[in-house]
Amino acid sequence: MVRQEKDDSALRTTVLHLAVLCAVTEHDLRKVLFYFHLVSDARRFAGELPHPAPAP
Repeated sequence: MVRQEKDDSALRTTVLHLAVLCAVTEHDLRKVLFYFHLVSDARRFAGELPHPAPAP
């Protein structure tokens, strides 16, 4: 069951990254602010998507 939870977490993080990148592109956002319930979640997210996406 632990393996499934890690897979689900990775999938949720990937979907969040894609949603953020789509919103940034669609709305021409320059800055995005995130709130996380856990600091560990925020650190993981920032570590996996540390740089801004290139402008189209």
